[in-house]
Amino acid sequence: MGNLTGGTGVDSFTGAGGSSLSGAINDGGGATALSGTIQTAGNQTYTGAVTLNAATTLTSTAGGAINFGSTVNGAKTLAVNTAGTTTFGGIVGGTTALTSLTTDAGGSTAINGGAVTTTAAQTYNDAVTLGAATTITGVGNTFASTVNGAQALSIIDSGTATFGGAVGGTTALTSLTTDAGGSTAINGGAVTTTAAQTYNDAVTLGAATTITGVGNTFASTVNGAQALSIIDSGTTTLGGAVSVTSLTTDAGGSTAINGGAVTTTAAQTYNDAVTLGAATTITGVGNTFASTVNGAQTLSIIDSGTTTFGGIVGGATPLTSLTTDAAGTTVISTTRIATTGSQTYNDAVTGNGLTLATSGGAVVAANAANDFGTLAVSGTGIQISDANALSIALTDAGNSVIRAVGALAISGNVTGNLTSTAGGATTLGATTVGGYLDATAAGAITQSGLLNVTGNLWAMTTSGNILLNNFTNVLGGTVSLIAPLSHGALGAGSDVWLTANAIKVGTVRPSNAADTNVGITAARVTIEAPNGGSTIQADGKQGLITADASFSITPSLKILANGVIGDLATANPTSVGLGVQTSGLVMVVGDAAADGTIMLFGDDKIQPKYEFSGDPKHRSVKYNGVEATNAQLTGALDAAYLDIRNQTTEIRESGFAKENANKVLRRGVVTSAGPGQPAVDDSTGMASAGMCDGKFNNGRLTCQ
Repeated sequence: MGNLTGGTGVDSFTGAGGSSLSGAINDGGGATALSGTIQTAGNQTYTGAVTLNAATTLTSTAGGAINFGSTVNGAKTLAVNTAGTTTFGGIVGGTTALTSLTTDAGGSTAINGGAVTTTAAQTYNDAVTLGAATTITGVGNTFASTVNGAQALSIIDSGTATFGGAVGGTTALTSLTTDAGGSTAINGGAVTTTAAQTYNDAVTLGAATTITGVGNTFASTVNGAQALSIIDSGTTTLGGAVSVTSLTTDAGGSTAINGGAVTTTAAQTYNDAVTLGAATTITGVGNTFASTVNGAQTLSIIDSGTTTFGGIVGGATPLTSLTTDAAGTTVISTTRIATTGSQTYNDAVTGNGLTLATSGGAVVAANAANDFGTLAVSGTGIQISDANALSIALTDAGNSVIRAVGALAISGNVTGNLTSTAGGATTLGATTVGGYLDATAAGAITQSGLLNVTGNLWAMTTSGNILLNNFTNVLGGTVSLIAPLSHGALGAGSDVWLTANAIKVGTVRPSNAADTNVGITAARVTIEAPNGGSTIQADGKQGLITADASFSITPSLKILANGVIGDLATANPTSVGLGVQTSGLVMVVGDAAADGTIMLFGDDKIQPKYEFSGDPKHRSVKYNGVEATNAQLTGALDAAYLDIRNQTTEIRESGFAKENANKVLRRGVVTSAGPGQPAVDDSTGMASAGMCDGKFNNGRLTCQ
């Protein structure tokens, strides 16, 4: 049979198995009823409305076009097979939904009517082109090949909608939307739209996938052992938990993580700004936040690789908290991380010029492999460790514990206690501590700013000096400063110099009551309370000042004060005075008429030797309760000094003074060894210095 042309009325075409037209079918423009198997070699054109009276299969064996110019209805199955183009020009299943619709793999399908509705599946095995905004309604719809067309595509499917080929690869769709029922399988590798993609149902990836759109939303879960890449100049929203091989977003737009968890077996790379809409756990290997991270939510990072923060975290909206796991490392390449609650870095952290700030929680970065360089921290309870040198500024409403393998520089404000440990030198900048300050260092301990410590001050170095004398420090508690003595393997020993408004020598380490290796200990000790009314005094539990440098013209203990030394309010100065243990020279500097009494106590077997840089009459010195009316001196140099100070002070720089010094230095003297002690002939003391001119230098007589 050749061509078949219907009339303008209602035509009915019923195919029988095995029958075929060698030509084409044209319904002539009227309505058409179809049923059975209709096979032609050429085109099939159904210009009018089509009704399916039975299950229908339309086949063009020569690849002719099969065109539905108008609607197609009927609760029957429809299969279309052609290597040409199948065109649905009107709504399919709009009045009576088809049972199912299937096209074969050859040719293509053009959906131009706006909607295709079936009660079961729609299966497009060929390439699909959209000629109008289209809604596909069915159960288990499959686009086995590509889908293109600058139109909106909406999928309503209570089963699984499957995209087997690239969507929008040749001509991007305008938008793509799936409903909340069922799921969507993206197996074709890419979905591209010029506007948004909205997946309201669960999404499964069957291939490495790139989603390109503007304002893409995954309202439910995303799963699949595949890589997911999102290119979005708007906001990508992850509304459900995500579990894929890897996840990458581009630098444009932003990503909202609202689903609580993103899990990958490889890396997650967020090149755009990230906002957290729920408490979030990021699990991956080598996660990167290249831009900012914000949101009043908790963020937990589980990463056996390197987690990188490239943008400010919590700058616009602070996170609630931030936690990293112990595995892997964290690299902070930005300047600030802010939270309202705690920050806990369990892995090794690298950063420099960084501020870690929390308005109501602890900041803990205690991993021994951390490397911060320069760091500012604010919080309530700070614990920081560093494998190298560290410079840290603190604002802590709790207690701070700071450790550095190398040198350590500390400054700031701590409401509670401050404990520091350094493998090198420690520099204390302007620091206010509401509790105690406990500093241990392998190198020198010095200051670059004023210390204001409400509690006790304890500092120990195993090598180097403790010099806290650049400012008049404010100390509210006891002080213990421990530096190497002059004997043993430590060589010549170290110096301790403390300047403060008041000095009380402690007996117990504030951070460890079992540690009683306290007091002020060094080869040479200088204590200074220079302000009027300042005191170097006892508190009833006075520790010892131990200075073991041997006797010489360099004092082993120097006391500089314009106030009381000791506690005059007690009747027992031997128990509450300033404890001293030294066999070297004790220099007392201070010559004001209002200077108070020096109350010292110690071992009677070790009598200190004194030197004054002022008029002794202005000072009253008591050692173990016995007043020394004259300075105790040993050695010709000290004798000459006393002789000149007492007898020729007003002309001490005159030629007479020098001549007097020459004679005394040359011949030696017999001196008093102290109250109640026998005279000692010490004419060999400094006489070996020979003939020289006497010269005063900083209150001391020396040879020119």
